[in-house]
Amino acid sequence: MKKWVLLSLIVIFFLAVFMRLFPLTRYAIWGSDAGEYYSITNQLISDGYVSTDYDGWGFGYPYFPGMFYFTGAAHFLTGLDLLFAMIVIIPVVASISVFIVFIISRMLFKNDGAALLASGFLAVAMPHVFATSHPMPGSLGDMLLLSSLLFLLASLRNNKFIPLLILSTIALIITHHLSSYFLFIMIFGGFFLVGMLGCQEKKQLRLYWAFLVFFFTVLVLYWMILASRFAEGVVSSAFDVPFWVLFIVGYVVLFLVYVLIVLRRRISWSFKSKFPEPRKQIVLYIILLGILFFVLGYMALVKVPGTNINLTPETALLFSPLIIILAFTSAGAGYLKIYKNGVSVYGWIVALVISLLVAIVTSNRVLFTYRHPQYFMAPLALAIGIGVAMMIYLYWGERRQNKALAVGLVVVLLGLTSLSAYPPRGVMGGFQEGTSEEDMQAVAWAKYSLEDGATVATDHRMSSMVFGFAGQNATWDAAIDTLHGSSYEECKDEIDNISTPSGEKHIDYVILDDDIKDGVALLQWENAEPMRTQAWEKFEKWPFVKLYEANGVEVYGVVG
Repeated sequence: MKKWVLLSLIVIFFLAVFMRLFPLTRYAIWGSDAGEYYSITNQLISDGYVSTDYDGWGFGYPYFPGMFYFTGAAHFLTGLDLLFAMIVIIPVVASISVFIVFIISRMLFKNDGAALLASGFLAVAMPHVFATSHPMPGSLGDMLLLSSLLFLLASLRNNKFIPLLILSTIALIITHHLSSYFLFIMIFGGFFLVGMLGCQEKKQLRLYWAFLVFFFTVLVLYWMILASRFAEGVVSSAFDVPFWVLFIVGYVVLFLVYVLIVLRRRISWSFKSKFPEPRKQIVLYIILLGILFFVLGYMALVKVPGTNINLTPETALLFSPLIIILAFTSAGAGYLKIYKNGVSVYGWIVALVISLLVAIVTSNRVLFTYRHPQYFMAPLALAIGIGVAMMIYLYWGERRQNKALAVGLVVVLLGLTSLSAYPPRGVMGGFQEGTSEEDMQAVAWAKYSLEDGATVATDHRMSSMVFGFAGQNATWDAAIDTLHGSSYEECKDEIDNISTPSGEKHIDYVILDDDIKDGVALLQWENAEPMRTQAWEKFEKWPFVKLYEANGVEVYGVVG
């Protein structure tokens, strides 16, 4: 590797780390579910195992303990504080994805410039930065997903990488269910496309298919045996069919697709791509740019498809640099086809698009619309990298002065894109992901001042903090009337009997802060609606008694 390439890649990695740790310069905790993850990891360290007897909101978390074991091991091996190990090490590890994308791009295209552009885009693109900045299983899962894609491509060339492919895939399965799902459909999409187009040799196709069968078998067995409650409660509900039906259908589809590809290979024709016409690529870029801005405008003026969340009109301006870069996918798509394994990337993208459309049409609450963009970024980065690199070469030539100007423009565009990595709350439906030092002081007070086993009504984010760091029961997304009701009479029934992950409870305390008043985060697919003045003023009257007030945070007791 050339020195300037290595130096550039190292700079990109540190940029990725900075971007993902930036929220910690403003908040004590970043990530609305961080309290749950801390609670599970802390229990692992104390008891030596992860218990599935769990009263938190994410009942499926203990069934996928990969991140908790990783964080716990980092705590033991380094002596770092557990919370620090979780909120810092996980985003740093997630940043390794820029190295992986660089290697994949270099393997596919043998172009240093394209590989650096791909990794640079992934380092600053909002959907990937925002998601992997959270100390959550999905951040580690994202890195493992990309590792598996890398080892799969490497295994198609050399069988020595198969053990690494198997290890990374098993690690992913026990770490994050959603990343496992996305990896499977991406690999399936790539296998189907290269098989039908005749872009892969028979030996490589057999390895492709054999890995798919292995992956699906291990995934299903893990979910059926070790995570059966999760499979029944989440996976089955996502598709409204019993899990065993999905199991059988999966094997049938794998078999039929393999037979279809075998029959297809009996036809002598194979796909051969022509080198794209530069002018046509420009036209396609303009068309895609228009489509993307139309979609962005729809989300700003109407709603995010598949949710009831609408963005603010200012979003269009904030995300314009990101949209301008994403539109280069059209250029990259033309060049992907001329590389042997570039068609696989096509398959990855197509599979993700189909999944997103299914989520939108069905309003699926598991394959949530907001959960898809993160996984689009890596394959799109590969297409963008080769697309931009080829257009610079074709339109700017080999002259250093021209190249320097083009690279400078790209760097500026990436810099502007980084500004949208942490958009205003309105872009995220009014949800607040950061918890302030003042909030955590109130949580510490609740830990030592409230009786054990108390039930605290608050929004989802503060429920996670109260549950994870104070050890109290919380209402999560259930206290709708308590937080939004204009009077005690409107929420009395809910206070007396509210359904929580820990069972039917009586609300003993209420915690509010300025962020909650500005937007109560409850259901993930609903806007976080601000509290009306009457809603929070009712807590100043009987039967509520203010027990704590400091720096905009208030704790009320419920009398009786």
